[in-house]
Amino acid sequence: MVELHSPEALRSGLDSKLPPEFLYETLTGLIAQYIDLFITDPSSPTPEENIIQHLLAVNHRFREVTLLLLCDFFSLRREPDGSLSENPFEFLKYSRRLYQSAMTFDGRYHPGTNFIPFEDNVKKLPFHRPGDGSRNILYNYFFLGLGEYRLALAVEYNGIPGAERFFKKSSDGFLSAMDIPSGRTALYVNVRERGKDRVVFFNLVSELLKYSTKLEILRAVWVESVALCADIEVSPCPTLNCHTI
Repeated sequence: MVELHSPEALRSGLDSKLPPEFLYETLTGLIAQYIDLFITDPSSPTPEENIIQHLLAVNHRFREVTLLLLCDFFSLRREPDGSLSENPFEFLKYSRRLYQSAMTFDGRYHPGTNFIPFEDNVKKLPFHRPGDGSRNILYNYFFLGLGEYRLALAVEYNGIPGAERFFKKSSDGFLSAMDIPSGRTALYVNVRERGKDRVVFFNLVSELLKYSTKLEILRAVWVESVALCADIEVSPCPTLNCHTI
């Protein structure tokens, strides 16, 4: 799923005397990529691909910077004994299950499946901390999944009275996935890009849903394609006449 970085490779590839702020910036990208792929990649991650565990095992400096990053990513705190207040890997597993269930949801309930129902209320998330006002990156992936879930409902029930509320909530979910706490851009760059991509896709679907049949959708796409080609100058080709219908 991700490129494997062993403690030895990390130790030799990054000078242990690097300033802490440079090490923080470098490890931010590695951990952010791992979090993103762990949650969104359809294939199941393996323990050998856990870059966070590898970083924790490099040396003391790497471990301390990695623990600091885990606190920043997941809004955790360090206990007096140096451990984390909660297990970030359990949060990751839950977020992956939630996101993957949204990505495979077709807008209909299938009895006997392991689908995890989405809820708009973030207070029901296991990593929610009431009263402290904290945000962490898992909220963004939750809203990204919520957008997918609502979009599936909007497409499935398109044309039915009241279905437009699913469409509106889908857009809200993708936009919330792009919301980044001040000063945390580097930590959220991957999920923000995914949110931007889904907003573009959402706009395309919103146009297509204006047409009630597949034939009308294909006709609309054809009209757009013809209009686009009309703006492109094509050099004459003597063999084109052979293929004219």
